[in-house]
Amino acid sequence: MDTPPSPANRPRSASRGWGPRCDSLEANTPLDRLFFTRVNRRVRKDATFSLGADLWEVATHLRGQVITARFDPVGLARMEVWLGERFMGLAVRCDKHRNARIHIVTNDYDREIY
Repeated sequence: MDTPPSPANRPRSASRGWGPRCDSLEANTPLDRLFFTRVNRRVRKDATFSLGADLWEVATHLRGQVITARFDPVGLARMEVWLGERFMGLAVRCDKHRNARIHIVTNDYDREIY
């Protein structure tokens, strides 16, 4: 009877081959980031992109670029922005109510215009 192959030489089955390989990870690697959902989005001219019903702000130099947003679909607490394989920073959830107000600056100090 043949002996079973060692774990390093064992073929990856379809039921086990979907996740990241954990045998080559360092001890202090944050495992939750390995399972982030990745979606591609084009950044608009106002440096925002949409994800579902939410609007996210990114750095202005990414306008017009196709970025990869990596996030935890359960919490949406951390939205990472990647351009190719390069981490570009974190996106910030856009406050639609704050951005809807228009402040007009005048030299008339007697009244406020909103």
